[in-house]
Amino acid sequence: IVGAGLTGLWSAYYLKRADPGLRIVVLEARFAGFGASGRNGGWLSGLVPGDRDAMARQYGRDGVLAWQRALNEAIDEVVAIAAQEGIHAGIVKGGTMRIARNPAQASRLAAEVAAARAWGVDGITDLTTDQAAQRIRFSGVVSAYHTPHCARIQPARLVRGLADAV
Repeated sequence: IVGAGLTGLWSAYYLKRADPGLRIVVLEARFAGFGASGRNGGWLSGLVPGDRDAMARQYGRDGVLAWQRALNEAIDEVVAIAAQEGIHAGIVKGGTMRIARNPAQASRLAAEVAAARAWGVDGITDLTTDQAAQRIRFSGVVSAYHTPHCARIQPARLVRGLADAV
């Protein structure tokens, strides 16, 4: 496997799990996680990048729904494997919270949440202003929503721990 970033290391990990007798070599010019995998923003997120409707035109609604489920399940999978392999990557699965601070933002946010729910994003919770304030201190919160499908990680620790496990 060329590259000891997350793609290469997860490939090696799952290949070895599928067939423990395989001899796998991971080649890297510097060290595991030297590039973007060890320097990213530190989020495991079920948030969809892009336009679901455009994707559905190409892959169908069922394809997009399956993709969303896979995104959400991948977060729990990474958390579970990190625990199983003893990878201390500072993982905290706290979810994503979105807030609106004026009526126009609240209207746009409500439309985004309705669209996400229509696309099968489960676990979205409407928060009262008091519930939102218990999580984060922002003045003037008009509306807030939370989804559990996000975790904070320390990316360099995750990639180095995965390299050690591989």
